[in-house]
Amino acid sequence: MTGPFGTEQQAREAAHLVVAPEPGWSILRAEGNRELLTRALAGAGVETGVYDERILAWLAGFTDATCAVVAGWISRAAGNRCRRCGRPAPDGNDWCAACEDENAAQALEVLREAASGEPGGAL
Repeated sequence: MTGPFGTEQQAREAAHLVVAPEPGWSILRAEGNRELLTRALAGAGVETGVYDERILAWLAGFTDATCAVVAGWISRAAGNRCRRCGRPAPDGNDWCAACEDENAAQALEVLREAASGEPGGAL
């Protein structure tokens, strides 16, 4: 996660970069919010106990934008972390090496599809 966020929409978009909404949904439901918060905590090296998990479930009931702000606070307090998985990222980079490679592979696939006019097409 990143931030600070200037708008609810910015926070929601950041959340959706980490956890995609379920098909047919434009927002994250509680399960997705919990995943978002759990990734932020794990990325920051935070272990949780039974009561922590109870509070995590409660927080997950808020909007995805609200959960993104909380996850952003955790991530920023922990240092430079990958926006997708929460692993350490090089200074000045929003992505760890593994996620950056995945992003590049996905972009290449989109270019291939666009060039061929078919999903999975060759350049």
